[in-house]
Amino acid sequence: MLVRLLVCAGCVLVLACGESTVDDASGTQSAASTASTSSTGGSGSGGAATTSVGGGGGSAVGGVYRAFGYSGGLEHLTVVKSDDARDVCVRIFLAAPEQTSALPITVPAQWGIVIAEMGQGAAECTAVPPLMSSYTPDGGSGSIAWSATCPTCLPTELDIHATLTFATGPEWLPASEPLDADGIAVETWQ
Repeated sequence: MLVRLLVCAGCVLVLACGESTVDDASGTQSAASTASTSSTGGSGSGGAATTSVGGGGGSAVGGVYRAFGYSGGLEHLTVVKSDDARDVCVRIFLAAPEQTSALPITVPAQWGIVIAEMGQGAAECTAVPPLMSSYTPDGGSGSIAWSATCPTCLPTELDIHATLTFATGPEWLPASEPLDADGIAVETWQ
């Protein structure tokens, strides 16, 4: 488990993440597991997740998918895709309970997408503060889904089958960015 410290608007949150990978070259399903330990000496369990690469209408785009979950006033969930081959990072931030969503991507009831961004710097994908020179999508489609014991509980794993769209931006920013992975482990800090 990778543990990160997030400082935002007067709060300090500790994040832990699970990891899943996709083979960029072949676009075939692959699995990865992540062992976890905390900086306080405790330990947790890693998880294996299988991902698949989406893509209709273009070449398959893979990457490393991570999911972070934490509590603090609201329940917070972040889905991250980093692509070393293109040196880009995509992040989608969700919260519950949330009645509105920043993008038309289907999420479980009582959850909403707070913001999404894509920027350069795959190595900085999980860094805090936010990405330098990131771009917010103009639209999106698809879904982020999971099974939960209660509507606002953090999931243990999630699936993402979505596309973000960008109307304008620099040359490296695609018109659309597929996000397609199953069984991404969501690690929570307790």
